[in-house]
Amino acid sequence: MKLRKVVSVVGAGNVGEHTAALLALRGLVDVRMFDLPKKDGDRLIEPVKGKALDIQQMLSALNIDGKVEGYTVSADGEGYQAL
Repeated sequence: MKLRKVVSVVGAGNVGEHTAALLALRGLVDVRMFDLPKKDGDRLIEPVKGKALDIQQMLSALNIDGKVEGYTVSADGEGYQAL
């Protein structure tokens, strides 16, 4: 297995998601995305994980070797260990 550099993208809104996708499509780096969860009543939704999975599946469909992971973080700074 070839070791690749990792680029972290903090924020998975429109700009962060597109930046992560463009980085991953180049196939030169693995990407880690970090973002806060969203609230839906009492439930916490983790869209960053779904966005990372979408990009990962796109890479597979295009036969591009790469890894994209999504991490949910908290407003007080928890969850950035993988950074």
